[in-house]
Amino acid sequence: MSDGLTAPPARSELLDARPVGAARSAWLVAPLQALLIITVFAATGVAAGRLWYKLWDVPSGVVANGQWYTNEAGLRDDFQGVA
Repeated sequence: MSDGLTAPPARSELLDARPVGAARSAWLVAPLQALLIITVFAATGVAAGRLWYKLWDVPSGVVANGQWYTNEAGLRDDFQGVA
């Protein structure tokens, strides 16, 4: 009386089973994943830097006696840039 069901494999067979296509070594996968993560973070940092450069305007001001002072509009721009 077979209804197409089979007995589950023994517990030791489940623990020893390797996934199909596990030809890659852990020594190759780990550095590739680390490289991918570093590349993604670097690309995100470059994109954020370019966005900051495009959106933020340098505050205006004047230099007197070697010291830089902002004018009223420059103070507003400076606060807006870092707020």
